[in-house]
Amino acid sequence: MSSLSDPNEFTQRVPVSEVTRGLPESIISFGGRWVAIKQFPSGDIAVKVVSWDPDLVSLVKNLAQAHGGRYNPRHKTWNVPQRSAHAVRHELLHKSKTLQIRMGPMASSDQPPSV
Repeated sequence: MSSLSDPNEFTQRVPVSEVTRGLPESIISFGGRWVAIKQFPSGDIAVKVVSWDPDLVSLVKNLAQAHGGRYNPRHKTWNVPQRSAHAVRHELLHKSKTLQIRMGPMASSDQPPSV
């Protein structure tokens, strides 16, 4: 039986995927589509569009890049450094309340005229 006196002993034995699975996560809803934000122990955040929507993906991408974020293709997340994490989280919350992203087919008034 091993002791946990060394704090690094536990993290060395647990795969990284197990460690990141327990990170604090918040969900922001954009008209039924979800954006998940996980915070790493370092203070950096990972932003992921859970319910895929091209407009929402573009919004998250542009916001993350503007704040020094980098794309992680393995986890399909935008990782934003700690110095910008609060600003990105705040801007996503603000946009979730002010932006109109609709689900389902376009309304008849939104459809292009038929030829």
